[in-house]
Amino acid sequence: MNKSKSKSKSIPFNDEEFSSLLHKHSSNLIAAQAITSSNTARTRKSFGHYYYISLDDLIEFQEQLEHKDALNELIDDIEIHHAFVL
Repeated sequence: MNKSKSKSKSIPFNDEEFSSLLHKHSSNLIAAQAITSSNTARTRKSFGHYYYISLDDLIEFQEQLEHKDALNELIDDIEIHHAFVL
């Protein structure tokens, strides 16, 4: 198994409202990038002040836009400082 961490892409924020919600509720968010990795679906890990979130969870956030209160509460709960997509 050869896992390469050298390839990274910007998070595909297609929804401006979702992107602005993330920034509004995470004032310390200074970086958001996708990190290629395998078998990370449904994985959430807190590591120091970094918060790693799976792509499935990111899509779930987008689907919850109609439920903004729940989304805001979730973002506040995890206190994102840096957001990475695995």
